[in-house]
Amino acid sequence: MAPSRNGMILKPHFRKDWQRRMATWFSQQARKIRRVRALWPGSLAFLWIRGGGTSPLLSLQANVQRLKEYLPKLIFFLRKPSAPQEGRQFC
Repeated sequence: MAPSRNGMILKPHFRKDWQRRMATWFSQQARKIRRVRALWPGSLAFLWIRGGGTSPLLSLQANVQRLKEYLPKLIFFLRKPSAPQEGRQFC
């Protein structure tokens, strides 16, 4: 006698690889998350233009002073030492 409606399947002789041959929904939640991530951008912070403000003049001057103190301390290792530039220390 055949099973009726929503009853259990009589003598289910499933093999090891039955999930591949049947439509299963074990990954339904993972698919939902994957679809949402594909549609929605990761971060909206990069979409807005953040320019337009003015930087304080004192901070810019402090940055220039810091760079002027830093550059003379650099030691450059040239690939071609035949043509050194003036004003810099080379090894």
